[in-house]
Amino acid sequence: MPNRVTIVAFGADGEALALRSLLETLQHDVRLLRVTDASVAAKVMNTASEDDVVIVSAMGDARGFYVGPSAQARDWVSMPAIFKNVQFRNEAVLISTAAAARESGLVDAMFHAGGHLIAPNSSPDRSVVVAWVGACLLRAHAGLAEAVISANTLVEPENRFSYG
Repeated sequence: MPNRVTIVAFGADGEALALRSLLETLQHDVRLLRVTDASVAAKVMNTASEDDVVIVSAMGDARGFYVGPSAQARDWVSMPAIFKNVQFRNEAVLISTAAAARESGLVDAMFHAGGHLIAPNSSPDRSVVVAWVGACLLRAHAGLAEAVISANTLVEPENRFSYG
């Protein structure tokens, strides 16, 4: 089990609060950081990158993650803006709940920022995300690949995540 898990909430934070509650129940030390607008995204992600496990709770598409109450163009923040000058430790893992990890540039951004990425294969049903993340972290002691495989057995194929 990691010492601390940081949750970075982009936009509405209901999912992030549910994740925090679950992770605290599992005895994790949880820090919740909120991205309230695009101008603070890189600063928040830089702070989060200090920890071994970072969970990004967000809604996303090819434009990136949105931070406002709606998905209008002005409310979106791109991956280059979020990961500007961010460097994760080699063994750090970022778990994203947002769809479109590949289309948004998240995979490329994490490649350059270091660490490991776990992200949805497509657009998961929001009702299974919190349970999936909890199941994955419960098996993390067996290794990340095994944890993802194990958590994926609990959900339908369209709700699965990938590690890499």
